[in-house]
Amino acid sequence: MISSWPQWLKGTVVLSLTVGLFGYVLSLVDIASVWALFVDASPLRLTLISLLSLAAYAWLPTWRWQQTLCAMDHQVPFRSLLFARWGSQPLKTAIPFKGGEAFRAIWLQRRHHIPLLDGAASILFDMFLVAVAQLLFLALGLSLAGSELQHGFLPALLTLSVGLGLSSPQVQRLAVFVATRLHQRLGEIAERLAYGFLRFPNSTRLKLVSISLLVELSEILSMWFCFWALDIEVPMAAVLLSMPIVMGFTLIPITLSGFGTREIAILYLFRSYGTPEQLMAAALLFTSVEFILPTLLGIGVLPSFLTRMSQLEEKRV
Repeated sequence: MISSWPQWLKGTVVLSLTVGLFGYVLSLVDIASVWALFVDASPLRLTLISLLSLAAYAWLPTWRWQQTLCAMDHQVPFRSLLFARWGSQPLKTAIPFKGGEAFRAIWLQRRHHIPLLDGAASILFDMFLVAVAQLLFLALGLSLAGSELQHGFLPALLTLSVGLGLSSPQVQRLAVFVATRLHQRLGEIAERLAYGFLRFPNSTRLKLVSISLLVELSEILSMWFCFWALDIEVPMAAVLLSMPIVMGFTLIPITLSGFGTREIAILYLFRSYGTPEQLMAAALLFTSVEFILPTLLGIGVLPSFLTRMSQLEEKRV
């Protein structure tokens, strides 16, 4: 139902929830103490984590997207895809319910004449790869928890579910069948969007999942480095276990880019390893290097990104 709301109403609701939830999270801690942790932190460590995060953001997801398009027989230069990701990042942050992702598909259509549905399919499969990698890391984290679990049933179930979703044509066709039963045109669109699920050989999927694991590992390591930068001792096993859950909270579309939900998840899941102020400082640092910094840099690219799309549209007219 909410998907039928006007875009301005979606934006107003999500912005209100973002401000309200983020304000509530900040009210749980002493802001002066949080700021003091940043003041006392090593500038070298803060700079290092920022540079590592930006490098990972620029290279790894762009490489995954390029390889997905390559598997769809679309050869697109890495530089063009990187420009599209930087340019669309502010839109992705500002537009609720992943609406900003559509601009990447439009860029592919206007810049490289790739059909819009093919571009959307590449982005959909890219988002699917994110979920797969997070589930696999969650299974790994649960396995590493060891004594906290009586058996390995849950990790095994998660891994089996991911395996079936990736390799079973029956599971993939079922999703398209359901869409077709709802509406014939919807089924045709679903089949186009499900390109990667239906047509990629298992070897290609395995390659793309491997790249996606590197992408998600970079975010997990980024969280660990945030703790390290603030002298908070958190075992890597705990980060492996909790960060897929944190990133899952980030994907819940009730706030802009997970602001508020992500910080609450970090405060709760890592509560055994530091004070609320320490954990809030780490959460804000992670949010800054993984989301705010790329968005701010993307703002500098956004005017050129939109201008080029407009110019390309005029040339085609």
